[in-house]
Amino acid sequence: MAKQGRTNPVHEQVLALMQAGTRVLGLRLCFHDLVGSSGLSKSWQQHENPACMAVKAKMQKECALFCGVKIEREAASLREGRIHTCPFGHTDLVAPVWCGGVLSGVLYAGACWTGKGDAPREGLVMHPTEEWLQDRLQMLRAIARQFGALLEGGQALAQ
Repeated sequence: MAKQGRTNPVHEQVLALMQAGTRVLGLRLCFHDLVGSSGLSKSWQQHENPACMAVKAKMQKECALFCGVKIEREAASLREGRIHTCPFGHTDLVAPVWCGGVLSGVLYAGACWTGKGDAPREGLVMHPTEEWLQDRLQMLRAIARQFGALLEGGQALAQ
Protein backbone atom coordinates (compact mmCIF):
# COMPACT_ATOMS: atom_id res chain seq x y z
CA MET A 1 0.00 0.00 0.00
CA ALA A 2 1.35 3.43 -0.88
CA LYS A 3 1.97 5.86 1.96
CA GLN A 4 -0.29 8.90 2.14
CA GLY A 5 1.09 11.87 0.27
CA ARG A 6 3.05 9.65 -2.12
CA THR A 7 1.94 8.35 -5.43
CA ASN A 8 2.08 4.66 -6.14
CA PRO A 9 4.43 4.03 -9.09
CA VAL A 10 2.36 1.03 -10.23
CA HIS A 11 -0.81 3.12 -10.30
CA GLU A 12 1.03 5.79 -12.28
CA GLN A 13 2.15 3.15 -14.79
CA VAL A 14 -1.39 1.75 -15.04
CA LEU A 15 -2.73 5.26 -15.76
CA ALA A 16 -0.02 5.88 -18.36
CA LEU A 17 -0.91 2.55 -20.03
CA MET A 18 -4.60 3.49 -20.16
CA GLN A 19 -3.81 6.90 -21.65
CA ALA A 20 -1.41 5.47 -24.23
CA GLY A 21 -3.83 2.67 -25.13
CA THR A 22 -6.61 5.19 -25.72
CA ARG A 23 -4.38 7.23 -28.02
CA VAL A 24 -2.99 4.26 -29.94
CA LEU A 25 -6.28 2.41 -30.40
CA GLY A 26 -8.29 5.53 -31.14
CA LEU A 27 -10.91 4.16 -28.72
CA ARG A 28 -11.60 5.22 -25.14
CA LEU A 29 -10.39 2.58 -22.69
CA CYS A 30 -12.02 1.88 -19.37
CA PHE A 31 -11.30 -0.77 -16.76
CA HIS A 32 -13.87 -2.47 -14.57
CA ASP A 33 -11.68 -3.17 -11.55
CA LEU A 34 -13.02 -6.30 -9.84
CA VAL A 35 -10.48 -6.35 -7.01
CA GLY A 36 -9.78 -2.65 -6.43
CA SER A 37 -6.07 -2.83 -7.26
CA SER A 38 -5.68 -0.54 -10.26
CA GLY A 39 -5.64 2.80 -8.47
CA LEU A 40 -7.52 4.30 -11.40
CA SER A 41 -9.91 7.18 -10.86
CA LYS A 42 -13.63 6.63 -11.34
CA SER A 43 -13.44 8.30 -14.77
CA TRP A 44 -11.17 5.48 -16.03
CA GLN A 45 -13.42 2.82 -14.53
CA GLN A 46 -16.53 3.96 -16.39
CA HIS A 47 -17.51 4.13 -20.02
CA GLU A 48 -17.16 7.86 -20.57
CA ASN A 49 -17.50 7.81 -24.31
CA PRO A 50 -20.18 10.43 -25.15
CA ALA A 51 -22.40 7.79 -26.76
CA CYS A 52 -22.25 5.60 -23.65
CA MET A 53 -22.92 8.58 -21.41
CA ALA A 54 -26.03 9.40 -23.49
CA VAL A 55 -27.33 5.85 -23.00
CA LYS A 56 -26.55 5.88 -19.27
CA ALA A 57 -28.49 9.12 -18.83
CA LYS A 58 -31.68 7.28 -19.79
CA MET A 59 -30.93 3.60 -19.20
CA GLN A 60 -28.31 3.39 -16.44
CA LYS A 61 -29.69 0.14 -14.99
CA GLU A 62 -29.80 -1.70 -18.32
CA CYS A 63 -26.30 -0.52 -19.22
CA ALA A 64 -24.94 -1.59 -15.82
CA LEU A 65 -26.59 -5.01 -16.10
CA PHE A 66 -24.97 -5.64 -19.48
CA CYS A 67 -21.42 -4.35 -18.88
CA GLY A 68 -21.24 -4.57 -15.13
CA VAL A 69 -22.87 -7.95 -14.67
CA LYS A 70 -23.19 -9.98 -17.88
CA ILE A 71 -19.78 -9.21 -19.38
CA GLU A 72 -17.97 -9.44 -16.03
CA ARG A 73 -19.52 -12.89 -15.44
CA GLU A 74 -18.46 -14.03 -18.90
CA ALA A 75 -14.96 -12.52 -18.66
CA ALA A 76 -13.36 -15.56 -17.06
CA SER A 77 -14.24 -17.64 -20.11
CA LEU A 78 -13.16 -14.89 -22.54
CA ARG A 79 -9.46 -15.67 -22.28
CA GLU A 80 -8.76 -13.89 -25.56
CA GLY A 81 -11.41 -11.21 -25.20
CA ARG A 82 -13.95 -10.46 -27.87
CA ILE A 83 -15.76 -7.93 -29.99
CA HIS A 84 -19.41 -7.55 -29.07
CA THR A 85 -22.34 -5.25 -29.62
CA CYS A 86 -24.17 -4.07 -26.52
CA PRO A 87 -27.98 -3.92 -26.34
CA PHE A 88 -27.80 -0.23 -27.36
CA GLY A 89 -26.02 -0.93 -30.66
CA HIS A 90 -22.50 0.10 -29.60
CA THR A 91 -19.68 -2.21 -30.61
CA ASP A 92 -16.98 -2.61 -27.96
CA LEU A 93 -13.85 -4.67 -27.54
CA VAL A 94 -13.25 -6.41 -24.23
CA ALA A 95 -10.29 -8.25 -22.76
CA PRO A 96 -9.93 -9.82 -19.32
CA VAL A 97 -7.06 -8.72 -17.12
CA TRP A 98 -5.47 -11.53 -15.14
CA CYS A 99 -3.16 -11.05 -12.18
CA GLY A 100 -1.56 -14.09 -10.59
CA GLY A 101 -4.18 -16.37 -12.14
CA VAL A 102 -7.05 -14.29 -10.75
CA LEU A 103 -9.44 -12.29 -12.90
CA SER A 104 -8.68 -8.74 -11.76
CA GLY A 105 -10.95 -6.88 -14.12
CA VAL A 106 -12.21 -6.28 -17.61
CA LEU A 107 -10.64 -3.83 -20.04
CA TYR A 108 -13.04 -2.19 -22.51
CA ALA A 109 -12.28 -0.22 -25.68
CA GLY A 110 -15.02 1.55 -27.55
CA ALA A 111 -17.44 2.44 -28.69
CA CYS A 112 -17.99 1.98 -32.42
CA TRP A 113 -20.94 2.01 -34.76
CA THR A 114 -20.97 -1.02 -37.05
CA GLY A 115 -24.61 -0.71 -38.04
CA LYS A 116 -25.93 0.66 -41.30
CA GLY A 117 -26.37 4.35 -41.88
CA ASP A 118 -25.57 7.12 -39.46
CA ALA A 119 -24.75 6.39 -35.84
CA PRO A 120 -27.66 6.96 -33.45
CA ARG A 121 -25.44 8.94 -31.05
CA GLU A 122 -22.42 11.20 -31.18
CA GLY A 123 -19.01 9.89 -30.10
CA LEU A 124 -19.03 6.57 -31.92
CA VAL A 125 -16.20 5.58 -34.25
CA MET A 126 -18.01 5.14 -37.55
CA HIS A 127 -18.12 1.97 -39.65
CA PRO A 128 -14.85 0.28 -38.73
CA THR A 129 -13.94 -2.72 -40.85
CA GLU A 130 -13.65 -6.20 -39.36
CA GLU A 131 -9.89 -6.04 -39.91
CA TRP A 132 -9.70 -2.69 -38.06
CA LEU A 133 -11.63 -4.19 -35.12
CA GLN A 134 -9.51 -7.37 -35.06
CA ASP A 135 -6.29 -5.32 -35.10
CA ARG A 136 -7.48 -3.31 -32.12
CA LEU A 137 -8.61 -6.42 -30.28
CA GLN A 138 -5.12 -7.87 -30.74
CA MET A 139 -3.61 -4.68 -29.30
CA LEU A 140 -6.15 -4.61 -26.46
CA ARG A 141 -5.08 -8.15 -25.52
CA ALA A 142 -1.47 -6.97 -25.31
CA ILE A 143 -2.50 -4.00 -23.18
CA ALA A 144 -4.48 -6.35 -20.90
CA ARG A 145 -1.42 -8.61 -20.46
CA GLN A 146 0.77 -5.60 -19.63
CA PHE A 147 -1.91 -4.31 -17.26
CA GLY A 148 -1.95 -7.66 -15.42
CA ALA A 149 1.85 -7.72 -15.23
CA LEU A 150 1.86 -4.24 -13.70
CA LEU A 151 -0.74 -5.24 -11.12
CA GLU A 152 1.15 -8.44 -10.31
CA GLY A 153 4.35 -6.46 -9.86
CA GLY A 154 2.52 -4.07 -7.57
CA GLN A 155 1.30 -6.97 -5.45
CA ALA A 156 4.89 -8.17 -5.09
CA LEU A 157 5.94 -4.67 -3.98
CA ALA A 158 3.14 -4.54 -1.40
CA GLN A 159 4.20 -7.83 0.26
